[in-house]
Amino acid sequence: MHFRAIVAAVPLAFLMAFLSFLLPVMPAAAVPVECLANGDFAAGYGPDGLPLGWGRFQQGKGATVRWTADLLPGPAQGRGRPLLLLSTLGRQEAAHTPRLGLRQTVRVVPGQAYRLSLRGALRCGAGSPSPSGCGSYPQWALVPGSGDRLPPEEAWHTVSLIPAGPGAWRVEHVQALVPREPLVTLFVALAQVESPSAAWAGLTLESVSLVGPGAGE
Repeated sequence: MHFRAIVAAVPLAFLMAFLSFLLPVMPAAAVPVECLANGDFAAGYGPDGLPLGWGRFQQGKGATVRWTADLLPGPAQGRGRPLLLLSTLGRQEAAHTPRLGLRQTVRVVPGQAYRLSLRGALRCGAGSPSPSGCGSYPQWALVPGSGDRLPPEEAWHTVSLIPAGPGAWRVEHVQALVPREPLVTLFVALAQVESPSAAWAGLTLESVSLVGPGAGE
């Protein structure tokens, strides 16, 4: 009996040694990192007036970019935040959806899960009581490549708003994403998607985050 136990133990010992050899070379789970540069806009602005790490885009007329906290509802939550100010006049004459925003190209790991987070505040002229009266909503799009062209209409996603007072709404959005390409561009915009009654709309961006496995250089 003692001899049989020793014989049975030999294959088990061999198996354990083999597994201990394999385990160290198995890849460790990727640690989530922040993929966007200057997503909280605290790193300052470049000579072009844009937040460092970000580019600007515009579709249609009557849009501008300012850097102020003036339109935040309630107490000021910081200064120097990007304010996307969109005039809502002339909506019917626009050939495309008037849209203004920021974009950034990043490297990701295809097929892996990422978390997109958007925080900000929306205000409308004349204290519009509803988003439909404002006519403008925050939007985002994540497209493959370096973002040389604006995303097609079907790529844009409209963000729901949280009431925060007369003519004011909070933006608190979290979205799970699985990129399919190693290079993607994130677009964040204020878009006029309905015929408005207010003369203008302003989206103040507080932070934009894209967290997931780092792709390295």
